[in-house]
Amino acid sequence: SGAGKSTLANKLAEKLKSPLAPVGMDWFLVPEWMPKDEEAGGRIWETPGGVDFARLLRELSDAAALIAAADRVPEQLRFGGKFGQDIIRKDYAGSRLGPDPVVLIVEGFLLFYDKALCGAFQGRIWLETDCETCVRRRFKRGKARKKAADIEKTRTWFHRQVWPHFTTNRGTQLRNARDLLRLDASEEPGALLGKAIDHCQGLLASPQKSRSGELRRSWTERGGGGRKGGMAKKTDEEDHYEEEEEGEDEDEDRGDGEESEEDSEVEDEEDEEEESRRSRRGRKRHHRRCRHHHHRQHHRKRRREEGCNRSRRGRRRKRTAASRGE
Repeated sequence: SGAGKSTLANKLAEKLKSPLAPVGMDWFLVPEWMPKDEEAGGRIWETPGGVDFARLLRELSDAAALIAAADRVPEQLRFGGKFGQDIIRKDYAGSRLGPDPVVLIVEGFLLFYDKALCGAFQGRIWLETDCETCVRRRFKRGKARKKAADIEKTRTWFHRQVWPHFTTNRGTQLRNARDLLRLDASEEPGALLGKAIDHCQGLLASPQKSRSGELRRSWTERGGGGRKGGMAKKTDEEDHYEEEEEGEDEDEDRGDGEESEEDSEVEDEEDEEEESRRSRRGRKRHHRRCRHHHHRQHHRKRRREEGCNRSRRGRRRKRTAASRGE
């Protein structure tokens, strides 16, 4: 707070001739999510837990799709919840969109804390200054709204709440946004604006290849901008990339055909192995049945033989007994 983020963002939007006003991260603050300040009362507004990062990212993506498919600037484009605003700049509503990229700027004191949101931006600027400079700027900004303005109250609030949370979250933000432009907010506003414009124009002028192979010149398209129809006129480099993709597709088709033949061979081998296993199991069952039948027949034969032997022994005993009786 007090570093000059909003001022720089508005000047950038004007110099880059964007039909869209900057989006404020403050529009996505949710007081119900914020922890209570037990010492001073109220809520602690400086914590990342009170920011709806998911909604901000979702609305940026929706805006990118809307602008990319449009021929003219929408009449209205609202961002945020109960603190939200319409971002269509005055005199731009309904104007025709040309082939140049549409730039959408987002500003906020915790904008780089969420990794997914930070990764959606193609250009990142970090504006920082010392605590006392922020205190004086914040006091000057709110002095007109307060009858009994006291800079010591602002300083106490900063040292007790604002600055400790800033230093705590600073490391996470800088780790998430390593490729950023760092500016000293204590410099002259004109010098800061010049550095920021040069940085943004350099990003806009350098085409970058996306995952699908399409070249995208708009550094805001991933974070909330676009261009007419979502496509620009093809360049020779784009044609080159498309030819490479077609060649890759043909290679993939050939590879798919070879893989399908290999898959069919593997399936045939698996069928043969399954049939072989089934035949082996069948033979085993047959052998078991044969052995069982053999044992059964063998036992029957033995019983018959034993019965015959018993009957012969019995007849012999009878004959012996009869001879003795005689």
